[in-house]
Amino acid sequence: MQMNRLEKTINKVCLPNLITTMNIKKKRWMTTEILELMGKKRLAKNEPTTYRQLPNSIKGKMKLAKEKWIKELCEEMENLDSKHDIFNMHKKLREVGGTFKKQSPPMLTDETNNIILNEAEKLEFGKTTSQIYWKTTDLK
Repeated sequence: MQMNRLEKTINKVCLPNLITTMNIKKKRWMTTEILELMGKKRLAKNEPTTYRQLPNSIKGKMKLAKEKWIKELCEEMENLDSKHDIFNMHKKLREVGGTFKKQSPPMLTDETNNIILNEAEKLEFGKTTSQIYWKTTDLK
C-alpha cells in the first residue's frame, strides 16, 4: 500500500520533467516549433502532399531562427566589448564559430530503436520504465 503510494508520487513528479527534456536540439538556434515540425515531417512519410510541404516551412523557420540567434549573439558580443570583458567575448566568439559545444540529452527510443516523438508514446514509455524499475528494485 505504502509502496504503491510512493510509486504514484514519484511518477507524478518525475514523468513531466522526464518528457520535457527529451527534445533534441542539434543546433543551438533551433526552437521547439522547428523540432515539432521536423517530428511531424517524420510522421507524415506516408502522406506525400504534407511531406513535400513541410520542408519549405521548416527551412523558412530555421532561417529566421538562425538569423535571430546570430543577431542576439552579436549584440551580446558588442555589449561585452563595450564593457572591455574580453574573456566572455571570446567565449561567445567560440560559441558562434562552433568550437564551443554542449552535450545534448539522449533520445527516447523504443525496443526496436525507433525514436519516440509522440507525447502519448513518451508518457507510455515513462510509465513502463517506472514499472520495470519498481519491479526490479526492492526497498525493504
